Amino acid sequence: SEAAGRGLHVKVNSNGTMPRERYADLLRSPVSEIGISLDGVRGRDLPYSHVGPEILSTIRFLHDRLPEGKRLTIAMCVSRHNRDQVEEVAAFAAREFPRAGLFLNPVVVGQGGLRSATEAKVDPAFLRTVQSPTLNVPGFYIRACEEYYRSDAYDWGCLAGRLFFAVQPNGDVWLCQDQPPRCRLNILDADFERQFARLD
Repeated sequence: SEAAGRGLHVKVNSNGTMPRERYADLLRSPVSEIGISLDGVRGRDLPYSHVGPEILSTIRFLHDRLPEGKRLTIAMCVSRHNRDQVEEVAAFAAREFPRAGLFLNPVVVGQGGLRSATEAKVDPAFLRTVQSPTLNVPGFYIRACEEYYRSDAYDWGCLAGRLFFAVQPNGDVWLCQDQPPRCRLNILDADFERQFARLD
């Protein structure tokens, strides 16, 4: 609420399993966007976001109560485990949740707490073939995914920590959701702005 009140675009990402009243609070809050992970629409054995009625019920709750001006995004992390479900998820999301945008994210291997060198890269060719009226995957992102897939190493030109950052539930500021900073920063600290400026 504090960040949104200062004019920042605030997105809250969730795996869809919080208590319902927490999602009701988010709908009433000034946050700009709510993102829910949905890595399939059948089974519960995927390695990232579990799939099942609880998550689908959360998305339905948010979708049907979404206030004007607030965005809902369904994000699918595509790995070798669920690549065969991409078209199914896209069709399901467009049919059941037409007010929600769909973001398809090929799994990224390498550094980061949620990234693993044991996970195989996923050919991002599907990003150019999936047809959905709710799909929200910009061209520059598709091109970056294709270059990353062809390369052993790829500089994403990431602006994490400058253009955006992630705030943990206790107030700790991370560069992004899976990359903590080298030194601890907490947005609730009285001298946070001075500490953050020193990182420049």
